[in-house]
Formats: sequence, C-alpha cells, structure tokens
Amino acid sequence: MAAVSQYEIENAELEYDEQTKEILGKGASGECFKATWVGRPCAIKEITKTGNLRQQTRIRQGFQRELGILCELRHPNVVMVYGGVTSVPG
Repeated sequence: MAAVSQYEIENAELEYDEQTKEILGKGASGECFKATWVGRPCAIKEITKTGNLRQQTRIRQGFQRELGILCELRHPNVVMVYGGVTSVPG
C-alpha cells in the first residue's frame, strides 16, 4: 500500500460551497458531497466530527487506510479515487 502523503490534496484545491453543498450519501463515518477539483467534478467524503478523541483518531486512521487502498485500486466497477485531504482544516 502506498503512503497516504503520496495522494494528499490540499483543501484549498477543492471548490465547494459549505452552506449549499449537495449531499451524495451518508454513512457511519461521514458523508459525501459534490465538489470540483482542478476543474473536474468530484465527490468529497467528510468524516463525521465527534467529541471522543479516541474514536475520532480511529475513524481518521481508517480513512487514511481506505484512501491508500482506493488510490491504488483500478477496476471498471469501482469509482476511481485520486486523493484526499487528511489534515484537519485549520
């Protein structure tokens, strides 16, 4: 599995309106919504925020593993993942 930093995208590269974001789906660890990245339509998975630091760390580590695997995966029945923002916006 490749290092996550190889697929890191800067949050500033993504274009979306936080107030009117179009939700594509929701799951146990977060929600996905429409955005634009380098002029291309894309989907963003935003991890659910929780007050429990241990749980939040576990969810973030799981997301990083998922990102590393999906960025390497190429299959006609699986959506292509280009990268992700793994840092907490400051």
